[in-house]
Amino acid sequence: MRFITRLFRPKGFTVSLDERRCTFVYRERGRRLQVSGEAMADGYAVYASSIRHWDNKPAEIIDDNERQRIATNIRSHFVERGKNVYLS
Repeated sequence: MRFITRLFRPKGFTVSLDERRCTFVYRERGRRLQVSGEAMADGYAVYASSIRHWDNKPAEIIDDNERQRIATNIRSHFVERGKNVYLS
């Protein structure tokens, strides 16, 4: 698996991208989750609906506010690098 674009931010999260599967790996405070997406000509689409639960706590569903916060963090990460990100 090849990851690119990893950044530690003062806000305490990292984002990695598996280019082959176009899966985003989001980590914060010792938690991890995978977010589905797709490569587009000018950036990426991030499927916020795939943000359901943390990998180590599958029984705890992520609520809408948390889902939006995580998707926004992923978006801001790539926008800072000049990529367009479409949340869907």
